[in-house]
Amino acid sequence: MANAYRANDNATMNQNNKYLYHDPRSPDDPAVVVLPYGGFYNRTENSLVNFDVRNSLNYTNNFKDKHDVSFLLGQQIKYADRQNFNNTGYGYQYDNGGVPFIDYRILKQTIEANFPYYDMTKFYDRFAAFYLNGQYTYNRKYNFYGTVRYDGSNTLGASSKARWLPTWSFGGAWNIDQESSWKRFPRLII
Repeated sequence: MANAYRANDNATMNQNNKYLYHDPRSPDDPAVVVLPYGGFYNRTENSLVNFDVRNSLNYTNNFKDKHDVSFLLGQQIKYADRQNFNNTGYGYQYDNGGVPFIDYRILKQTIEANFPYYDMTKFYDRFAAFYLNGQYTYNRKYNFYGTVRYDGSNTLGASSKARWLPTWSFGGAWNIDQESSWKRFPRLII
């Protein structure tokens, strides 16, 4: 890659090599080499600090062999801080102890081309959830269950009113195979 920035052997190369610098203030001047020595030192760092805490209570009981109840109550809290950093060092001389040789025009070229030679982003994620799940079964035949959950996160929306999201579901089931009238039918093998 460093040799591509130095390829300027003739007029055709000078005109067509996109890595040479064409000064916009002097459009008639030939392009110049902006990386005469050294190469590139590309560096990327990613860091993550997080924790996740989850607690739950579970209760299950059977009353008089006909009533089964089960409850689950819980909460979860998550926290994450992410930071990404990268930069490109120009003119880094690996054979000379890492001493950089920087031509100011290479930075000017990257800025004019809108090339990010330096970038750092930070992302903060905060999350909390509270949930309740319950189930009731009568005589091992009729099932009723429901779940209620309340989630909050800074990634659910820009407005503070949109950062908490309640969700719920309720349902039921009938175990027809436990009915006494159903037991008269022969079992089907599928």
